[in-house]
Amino acid sequence: MKHIINKLFTTAILFILIGVTACNEDKGNYDYQDINSVEVISGISAEYAVYLGYQLQITPILGYTAAPGADEFTYKWYYYDSSASSWELLQEGLTLDQEIAGVIGRNRTMAFEAHNEKTDISYRKTFKIVLTAPIGYVALCETADGYDVDMVSYVSTDSMFLFAKNVLDGMESEVPHHEGQRPVDIVTAAGPTNLNLYPTPAFADGTNYTVYILTDQYTTRLASKDFSWRSEYNIESSVEGNSELDVNYKQQGKPIVAQKLKITDQQGRR
Repeated sequence: MKHIINKLFTTAILFILIGVTACNEDKGNYDYQDINSVEVISGISAEYAVYLGYQLQITPILGYTAAPGADEFTYKWYYYDSSASSWELLQEGLTLDQEIAGVIGRNRTMAFEAHNEKTDISYRKTFKIVLTAPIGYVALCETADGYDVDMVSYVSTDSMFLFAKNVLDGMESEVPHHEGQRPVDIVTAAGPTNLNLYPTPAFADGTNYTVYILTDQYTTRLASKDFSWRSEYNIESSVEGNSELDVNYKQQGKPIVAQKLKITDQQGRR
């Protein structure tokens, strides 16, 4: 038994010595390659103040650890969809070139991504777009599906005019506009200061005025910054309790249809 144990012990030491020798002889036999990474992404501001209809163009400047080979990197732009809690692809390519409308026609967190196709490693930089309330003119237009809004706004910082057509469709506004509705009028007015008239889109987005839409079926309001809509923006939500409109319409579940809208303050002044 002692002889067998000693023999096994000697064999084990022999295998260990062979392994150590093999490791020593193997040193330097590997071909190491540096990973080409993106060290710096510049040329992208932390925040962009934009208007509806504005053409946003961004070309980032990338600092690589080595000159990239052909097709070594691919580039993509994303926006964050807070309703789905996910990043959605907006555009491919190094330069972002997008009109501020639709899915990015509102406050959004955005991201630029450079992806190394060889190493499958991505490098990302995030930024924000902040929608600014326009100064200009709006027109209510009859369309095949009811109505839409066209807008001409002036961007004083760039001394330029922007034209946006079919804003409601372009902004994917949820305001119910459909075939068979007849547009009557569009009115802009300062948002109410009476807290009892909430909810109001006037202050929710930082602006001090509201867009009123009048049709032959209902009267409602839109947020002036991004033309978004909620059912609470219908005019029924802003009538005073026990008023004629409240008793004869709101309490009976009838929509308020205004052929003409007169805006007055709390003292009844127009």
